[in-house]
Amino acid sequence: MHDSAGYGLYQATFWSIKEHLLNYARAHGKSIGDWQMQVDQFVALLKEQYSGVWNTLISATSVRQASDAVLLRFERPADQSAGVQAYRAGQGQSFYDQFAGSAATPEEETPVEEPALAIPDPDVVMVSISVPVLAKDAISNAVSNAQALMIRQGYACGGKIINGHEQPDGIFGPTTEKAVRSFQELKALASDGVIGADTWTALLTT
Repeated sequence: MHDSAGYGLYQATFWSIKEHLLNYARAHGKSIGDWQMQVDQFVALLKEQYSGVWNTLISATSVRQASDAVLLRFERPADQSAGVQAYRAGQGQSFYDQFAGSAATPEEETPVEEPALAIPDPDVVMVSISVPVLAKDAISNAVSNAQALMIRQGYACGGKIINGHEQPDGIFGPTTEKAVRSFQELKALASDGVIGADTWTALLTT
């Protein structure tokens, strides 16, 4: 409980929360690795010890409101900056959009067209995938993926340095934009700072 490691689906780190998780599992005769038990324990923990956060979650009118409540009043990490708040809310929104859905029927939904790029492969004639167009101020997993490719090639993207290595943060800020422009210039692409099909192709095939 005092090893500072994160446990479970929500990566419980503080010792008293891990103690609550262990005691809850024992009381219900469940393995500590049981994911459904962990979900039930998390809800019970919020209701019992973080009622303010729980009340916000069940009455929130936006993902950002719910995300900020968990980040600032439950997790309380060392970095609670506006950038972190925006990034976490963006991650939450992407999951909400993917899994919560909307009231629209399939007939009412308008598909979002994304540019397709082709990547040469020695074993097949052509491989096509769809990729999103990314520009400054975007926050998403796709940004993280693009940053990882940039970092691998030696471009700084403004992420945290952990054990001597920069970590993608999923935030398309000015440092990422500068890195993209530099990469585009190197590859003789239009240096617009936007990751479109041509830039994705260059990133994925370099």
